[in-house]
Amino acid sequence: MFTIFGASGFIGGYLARHLARQGYKVNTPTRDSLPNKKNLGHVIYCIGMTGNFREDFSGAVDSHVMTLQRLMDNNEYCSWLYLSSTRVYGGGGAESVANETSEIFVRPGGDAIYDISKLLGESVCLAKKNSSVRVVRLSNVYGLGQSKFTFLGSIVEDLLTRGESIVHESPDSEKDYVSVHDVVELLPKISLYGKERIYNVASGRNTSHESLVRCVEGVFGGRVYFSPGAKKRAFPLIGIERCLGEFDFFPRSVADGLDFY
Repeated sequence: MFTIFGASGFIGGYLARHLARQGYKVNTPTRDSLPNKKNLGHVIYCIGMTGNFREDFSGAVDSHVMTLQRLMDNNEYCSWLYLSSTRVYGGGGAESVANETSEIFVRPGGDAIYDISKLLGESVCLAKKNSSVRVVRLSNVYGLGQSKFTFLGSIVEDLLTRGESIVHESPDSEKDYVSVHDVVELLPKISLYGKERIYNVASGRNTSHESLVRCVEGVFGGRVYFSPGAKKRAFPLIGIERCLGEFDFFPRSVADGLDFY
């Protein structure tokens, strides 16, 4: 049995449907019916916020930390998988490779609320002396129904509603993207069989904004423009050796994955 917290969201919804198709019993509690003193089986905690965390700091902290803590303390479970983010590596420099043992650099401030709250949620999990409590740091997950508050989701939303979009970062900015279909196939395997406490789940390669928006234009039509003189924003390359070695993980490229919209 799996319990998916956050099944009404993008990743949680895909995951719950995937597990049901695999024949698992899947519980999907809502915010209004969070369990207490229950045996939850194998838990995957997908509750979280995306780019809208800047408008709701307290919501981010509650989602990433406080609700997590209450549920872990008040229920029994066979395993627990907490979905964090590779965004926590953002302070490491574009020239570096970020793996699960890399040092993490965070500068306090409003834009760091997301990273710090995710790291605190990770710490709540990793403080448990239980090897079946694990953390996944997810890259930028894309697919049909993704939030309009994400970078790619906002571009798609603009193209669908206005036929054009403006990017306020340079064309050579880059980040890692991973398909939601690859993610939901891998997460249950980590939950059930993972040997480590932390895993990066990403494509393992960065895609420039220029390449990405041309793929998006090819799928949705319209036109994406870049603001003149915009700054470059680049993230470290995400190392995925753990997933490659343990699970024969072969993530598709973002250009291929856009076909799933």
